Amino acid sequence: MGMIVRGERSGEGFDFETALQTYKTTGCNTLAVGTLPLEVRTHLSRQHLGASDERRFRLLALTADAAATAAERLPTEMSEIDRNRTRVLLHEGTVRSSSARSTGALVEDGSRIFSPSDSILGFQQDILGAIDSLTRSAGDLKPAELRMCLDSLAPLLDAYGTAPTESLVEAVTARVRETEGMGHAYLPLPRTHETVRALESNFEIVLSVEAADRGYVQTWDLREPDIQKSLALDIR
Repeated sequence: MGMIVRGERSGEGFDFETALQTYKTTGCNTLAVGTLPLEVRTHLSRQHLGASDERRFRLLALTADAAATAAERLPTEMSEIDRNRTRVLLHEGTVRSSSARSTGALVEDGSRIFSPSDSILGFQQDILGAIDSLTRSAGDLKPAELRMCLDSLAPLLDAYGTAPTESLVEAVTARVRETEGMGHAYLPLPRTHETVRALESNFEIVLSVEAADRGYVQTWDLREPDIQKSLALDIR
């Protein structure tokens, strides 16, 4: 059971679970915020990308600070079909040849890591290209089957500034929404920070995660309908 903070009216089609199910049919994006250890960020990604027994087309776009956890964010056991439905992008923010589109490196599950160009525009284009590639390969992509995870926005803001990062977020979240997929991005700032306020209009949900006496508390802030609900977060 969670604590209803704002807006939920059970029995009127205006409740938290109904709203989440609606988002799964129409497409949505979630902005996760809060200063979190890497293990919690990894858990949120893994939860969002789904288990191996679910038909998913997964895109994991990581900056260098999260790159080492790529394999941990994906299902433990993946079939050859699952691997073909997975893309892992790594943006290191280092200068490299634009022709070096693939490192040839493998995460533990065998999914190939594609290394984008050093610019934020190149990273944006590679994310959009990966979404398009997954959409084409699916053929009959159903709502919520495309799952995109971007961790973290902080290095992009630090390296390129607010405006270019906002442009990337706007383009990527729009493309996820067009495919009726579900996107997840992480920003290590408090819910009230001005940068969060500047970016949140691109997201249907803002998920604030904070440390509590026992574990963590996640507060879901839904835009439409206007519902806020807090739940315990179990990362075991």
